[in-house]
Amino acid sequence: MKKRTSRSDESSADPKSESSGFDSMGLSEVMLAALKKAEYSQPTAIQAALIPLALKKLDVLGQAQTGTGKTAAFAIPILEQLGSNSSKSTPEAL
Repeated sequence: MKKRTSRSDESSADPKSESSGFDSMGLSEVMLAALKKAEYSQPTAIQAALIPLALKKLDVLGQAQTGTGKTAAFAIPILEQLGSNSSKSTPEAL
């Protein structure tokens, strides 16, 4: 796993800059369908900044105000990795 720490501040990413939102992040069809069902139409700034890095298996650290979607920013890549048919037996997220 590549090691890199990225600090993302809520003001550092503009969710509108993601031309097609979650669709452009390389998420699985199952995840995209779940996000649509949960009415997640566009990633928040913290999600737009962290999800692509975490999907590349980079270590990430994010900071944003309460209610900005931090939990989803970290959970979406974790769920994507759990959904892949990986045979790893070591922890991928703590």
